[in-house]
Amino acid sequence: MNALLLDSHAALWALEDSARFGTRPSPDARPMLDPTTTSYVSAATTWELQLKRGLGKLDCPADLERLLLVAGFSQLPIRYRDTQALDQVVLAHRDPFDGILLTQAMVEGLTLLTADNALLDGSWNFALDARP
Repeated sequence: MNALLLDSHAALWALEDSARFGTRPSPDARPMLDPTTTSYVSAATTWELQLKRGLGKLDCPADLERLLLVAGFSQLPIRYRDTQALDQVVLAHRDPFDGILLTQAMVEGLTLLTADNALLDGSWNFALDARP
């Protein structure tokens, strides 16, 4: 199994040990439970979550970075090569956070765990449904 990249839903569900993800993932997401698999959370994800938290649209922990690191997630920075690949990703809804997650997964060779239908309905074979 290659390394994983968790989108915002998957990261938050994993942190709260949600039944939606942590204890009963989809069969395709089951490798997430393997502690030998490296799991990343992108800087784009923490940026998005903190923006939504600041706007009052999301109840997200203020110490999100610390919680992710304690939970064993690795940080994935946004690199120049990630932004250069954005023209290879076409999304109908043009969400910049979704776009960078897709390019990071593509460029870095990661499996993207997501609950976002817009990402799952695309033609990206590296995106897996994180829902049960």
